[in-house]
Amino acid sequence: MTTPRPQAPWSCPICGRPTEGPADALAHGREKHPAVLPAALTIAQRLDLIATLADEAQLTVGHPNPDGPQQTRRGHAPAGRAPADLAAIDLAAPADDDHPDRPLSLLVECSRLCWDATPLDVHQAHPQPDPPCTLATEARWLAGFWPAAQPWLDLVDYDWIEDNTRAILARLAAATRTRPRPVHHCPACGEPLADAAGGWLWCRACGAEHPGPERLAEQWRRKPPMATADLAAALHINPNRIHTWRWRGLIEPDHTEAGVTYWRPLDVIALLWPETLEAA
Repeated sequence: MTTPRPQAPWSCPICGRPTEGPADALAHGREKHPAVLPAALTIAQRLDLIATLADEAQLTVGHPNPDGPQQTRRGHAPAGRAPADLAAIDLAAPADDDHPDRPLSLLVECSRLCWDATPLDVHQAHPQPDPPCTLATEARWLAGFWPAAQPWLDLVDYDWIEDNTRAILARLAAATRTRPRPVHHCPACGEPLADAAGGWLWCRACGAEHPGPERLAEQWRRKPPMATADLAAALHINPNRIHTWRWRGLIEPDHTEAGVTYWRPLDVIALLWPETLEAA
């Protein structure tokens, strides 16, 4: 009788959290390091996410992108995916590069506005962090300082911080390949859909309700393979999108019958809404 080999403990390379097995690792990744940005964030939540993505960008800069557009070599053989883009290179610039449009410079200016607006007793309760100043350390400090500083800010400074934390997060999302949450449109009228209770999406324009990604995934989990045109019509996407995923090596057909290609619906849904599904 062979004794199963115990699995080596694994810790998250981004935040260092230990995990208790593959399922726990997947759950941690989806919750703490999502591949898709949340639909709506407060400034405090945005600052927390800026710190997390800054750590991730520092770890992954210069490495191949695991889920980005492929380059093509001669002979049409797929090559390695594009490495980190200019956004990641900019994030890795030296701390003494104080160009006013750099994410770190913008974040430091957010901190300065909060610091200048607050009285001495608030300063004493929130001492500034020790150098070196990085995106991650500055974002974590400002996230802790923000609840005390927010009531003292005038509307102009508040709006400036709102706009620039959005801009910083967008730059970090580009550097780490964190995609914005997809906007779903009503199949009936084409207007954007809003989240509703129970995994449904609601159209404010015509009042129609449609199943959201989570509900769709549950409905389609055990469906048999479907032809390209039928599956694309059912999910309200262009059939060429499925073929593009196949060309990029992200999906494989279940089988081909009489010249018609059949796909597993859940494979396609997992690419449409990766944040809603566990890796299969």
